[in-house]
Amino acid sequence: GQSKYTAGALAFDPKHERFVRLDPDGMLRLRRASDGAEILLLSIPKAVEYSPGFSADGRYLVVEYDVYGAKPANCQVWDLERGARIEALTSYLTAYEFSPDGRQMVVAQMGGTICFYDLPAATLAGRWEAGATVRPLAFHPSGAQLAVVAHHGSDIRICDRKTGRVLRTLANPAEVDSLAWRGDGRLLAASCGTKVQVWDMDSGTLLSVLDGHQSAGIGVAFNHGGDLLASVSWDGTI
Repeated sequence: GQSKYTAGALAFDPKHERFVRLDPDGMLRLRRASDGAEILLLSIPKAVEYSPGFSADGRYLVVEYDVYGAKPANCQVWDLERGARIEALTSYLTAYEFSPDGRQMVVAQMGGTICFYDLPAATLAGRWEAGATVRPLAFHPSGAQLAVVAHHGSDIRICDRKTGRVLRTLANPAEVDSLAWRGDGRLLAASCGTKVQVWDMDSGTLLSVLDGHQSAGIGVAFNHGGDLLASVSWDGTI
């Protein structure tokens, strides 16, 4: 899942060569990290909330924006190699993520339809029904599986990417807000209320429960080396 920002929305590409930022004038711009020079002005409607994110190869940028302060939000997907928006992928959604190889984007729609689009053509490559509105979701690092959670749900379902068949269900004691796979796919972290649950995916067992936050809405992420897990909460703690 993506972290949410209002004023000061910020995201760096995987190589830390470029970043997108909400500037004081209310405009989103892609800038060069070395000197802050503007690369691209993103024509996105004024919104109360923005959530930008890059694909793993840095070619694509998705910006979720919430105009009315309610879900589902809108999103725009930009092909930064061409400096142009991918029009076919501007839609209402409840969750999204780029595939690990950057060649596809998965979009969850209201009602639980999961759609996979080939990039950059935005050709529909597959779809299946999750049975309920999904938020959040996360690709396994191999790209072969997708972890999905029903909106306001606590169970994580590990699904086959192509068919949607449920391969495993991980039960949690509270609503899951975000998910993060470790790079080797052996661990899955889930924010759960005010705690973070870490699952051993080889055995399907709960490995550890981490606490320290005072409020929910926790975002989680592993570093590239897989030896560090960070969490951030609405209470301001990291």
